[in-house]
Amino acid sequence: EVMLSDGIVSDAAAGANNIKLNQDVKFSQRELDILEVHEGWIHVGTTQNGLAQPYLTCLSKGTPSSTITQEGLAVLTEIITLKSTPRRLSKLVNRIQAVTKVIDGAEFVDIYRDYVAQGLSKDDSYTLAQRVFRGSTPTGLPFTKDIAYIKGFVLVYNLIRVAIQLGRIDRLPLLLVGKISIDDFRLISQLHDLGVIESPQFVPPHFKDLRGLATWLSFGRFIGDLSFEKLENDYKPLFL
Repeated sequence: EVMLSDGIVSDAAAGANNIKLNQDVKFSQRELDILEVHEGWIHVGTTQNGLAQPYLTCLSKGTPSSTITQEGLAVLTEIITLKSTPRRLSKLVNRIQAVTKVIDGAEFVDIYRDYVAQGLSKDDSYTLAQRVFRGSTPTGLPFTKDIAYIKGFVLVYNLIRVAIQLGRIDRLPLLLVGKISIDDFRLISQLHDLGVIESPQFVPPHFKDLRGLATWLSFGRFIGDLSFEKLENDYKPLFL
C-alpha cells in the first residue's frame, strides 16, 4: 500500500506493509521507480520476510545495528536494477560531504549556501541541508544516518564479491530474511541450516537469478581493475 503523509521529513518512509510518500514533494516517474525498489523491495520486503519467520519474528524489527546493511542493500538494488541515476548517487555523496562539514563546524546556512553554489535549486538545497540537521539545531551536531547508505553499499557489495569468490552465492538470499546486520550473517546462516530460520519469501529478481548477479559483479570487479587514465587517453580522441 502507498499513501500520502504530512508527518514525515524525508521524501518517503517504509512501514511494515506500506510506503508513505511526503505529500509536499512532487515525484518524477524515475524517482517513484527508485522508491519502489528501495522502500518496497528491500525495506518492506525484509519486514514481511521477518514477520513470516516461524520462530524469530523479531527479525521484522529494524535495530540501529541493522540500518547500515539495510540501506546498503537498498542502494545496491537501485543500482543493479538500473533504477538509480547520476543525480541520485550525487545526492548520496553530497549528504556525506555535508555531514563531514558540519562535524568540522559548518552551520545550517553554510550547508545551504554550499549546495546552492554547487548548482542545486534553492528548494533542493534547503531540503538537503535540513536532512543533515534532523533532530538537531541550526548550530548543533549533524544527523549522521546518511553515511549509512554508501557505507552499507560498500559492505554489502564486498560481501557479495567474497561469496562469489568462495562459491557460496547460494547464501546471499539470507540477507533478506529480515532486518539483519552483516555482522550477524554467519549466525543467520547457521540458524538457517538448523531450520530455525526459513529462507525469505519475498526476494527481488536480482537475488533470484544468482548466476546473473555473480556475472554482473564479476565483470564489475574486472573492469574496476583497469586503468581509467589509460582508457581515457585511448578513447578521448573519439569525442573530439
